[in-house]
Amino acid sequence: MAKLVSSLIAALVLSPSVSAAATLLSIDLSIANQITVVAEPGLANATVSGSDGVGIYLPNFFADGNTGFGINNTSGNFSSTNQTSDGSANLWSYNGDTGLNIWSFVNGGTVSFTDGTQAFTGSATWNLTPGLYAEFVNAPGAGSLFFPADSANDIVGQTAIGEFTTSNAVPAPVPVPASVLLLGSVLLGLGLFGRRRKQSDGMLLPA
Repeated sequence: MAKLVSSLIAALVLSPSVSAAATLLSIDLSIANQITVVAEPGLANATVSGSDGVGIYLPNFFADGNTGFGINNTSGNFSSTNQTSDGSANLWSYNGDTGLNIWSFVNGGTVSFTDGTQAFTGSATWNLTPGLYAEFVNAPGAGSLFFPADSANDIVGQTAIGEFTTSNAVPAPVPVPASVLLLGSVLLGLGLFGRRRKQSDGMLLPA
């Protein structure tokens, strides 16, 4: 029995482990009405090449289908590792789509990733309207990256090149439940009633 247990332990230790896809991008939403995408040192999970005009796709980034947008008021030097940044990365999403697309971020028009090598460098920041920012802060904590793709239809049959993480989201204000407001009103009323009663009782005391 002891030999069997030892053999099982040895097999578990020596067997190759299946690692999850690396984090390639982190998305910072800590500043209201702003999004910053930062390249992480993660290694690409696939070898692919495609058009910068199509770009990277983050599926299920929005909880519900958004109204569609295109944003190019960017600053930064975001790029794939083996290309140079053109300083003009764009954000895009089709009307009704739940994914986020990052495109037009390198010089030359063609982007390539090599399995096992760092995928991205640099960072980029965009300003958002308050209404759009409210949709961004509900993004999931993590998800997959696909390339080349700019909509959900493009990723069918594709292998994700890696993962993204979303951190430091500023939560939207939480409305106070009506029951709490009612309870507060009742307590306030009881407090005022007690105070008036004490004052009244004090006036009835003999001099």
